[in-house]
Amino acid sequence: MKCQRADCPNEVVRNNPRANNKKFCSKDCQHLNYQTVNAERIRADRDERNHAKYNQYEVGKEQCIICDGWFWAVCHHVAHRHKIGHRTYKRMIGADVGKGRLPERTKRIKRVYVFGNGTVENLKKGIQTRYKKGQKGVGVYQRSKETINRLKKQFDK
Repeated sequence: MKCQRADCPNEVVRNNPRANNKKFCSKDCQHLNYQTVNAERIRADRDERNHAKYNQYEVGKEQCIICDGWFWAVCHHVAHRHKIGHRTYKRMIGADVGKGRLPERTKRIKRVYVFGNGTVENLKKGIQTRYKKGQKGVGVYQRSKETINRLKKQFDK
């Protein structure tokens, strides 16, 4: 009898007359079959365990309004887990679309990497597209609640 795993060419050897229910040629083959057949359930169980373990409140983390988990980089989480773009999510929560949502701790870590991998040179490439003082059409867009509140308090002392 052929092994029940689809891509296994081996035959099942039954040495014992009582082994009528043996369907795989080895324990490894049985385990590989189990992993492929139950991959979605295994992934869901792992995600649930990780969610319970890592998505706890810590100072500096931001809470996702969709799943109530706590994350250092909430927009990164939303893009990967909920398949929503960071702009859409920021509009949902009424935050600045063009402003990052990283805590200071993560910003310090990323600053070191920027100089290490050379991406700081990208700033020089974008010099032609920067805003100039008095440029026509600058600032003509719909502002978020966060921006409006910041602008109201900007010159108050």
